[in-house]
Amino acid sequence: MSKKETILEILKNINPSVNFEQVQGILENGYIDSMDFMRFIAELGQHFGVDIDADEITSENFDTVETIEKMIERLKG
Repeated sequence: MSKKETILEILKNINPSVNFEQVQGILENGYIDSMDFMRFIAELGQHFGVDIDADEITSENFDTVETIEKMIERLKG
């Protein structure tokens, strides 16, 4: 499974009513609430072996699935 597919699966499990492939502003527009967002961060860290610090939690990093994927790639080095 690709990074993108894994991210989409995690998001789908959190909010199945949203097609996350077609939305922007995942964080900014409230497609997932704050409690679910914390769960999302934890699951990303667990799946990809990265630590997502508070500095990384920006609307730019969580705008789309693609920007989340790029952040993970950057964090993995």
